[in-house]
Amino acid sequence: PLSNGRGAFSSSLAEYALMAALHFNKQVARCQQNRRERRWDKFEMSVLRGQTLGLLGFGDIAQHVARLGKAFGMRVVCLRPRKP
Repeated sequence: PLSNGRGAFSSSLAEYALMAALHFNKQVARCQQNRRERRWDKFEMSVLRGQTLGLLGFGDIAQHVARLGKAFGMRVVCLRPRKP
């Protein structure tokens, strides 16, 4: 039997989305490569505060992501599909 588990994983997926945003924003791969190579690569690290977070749809997961984005000081915009 199938069931709708609405909200069951919304928080986890929202946290994952913000973790991905932080990962790319903070250039984690670059930092790890520099550490492996014992290299000091001076660069400016940006912040999420003030950035715009765009969401396609505004279901349960997107609402959780929006709350987390707001907590980071991000501007949140979403595109909700319209039914004809």
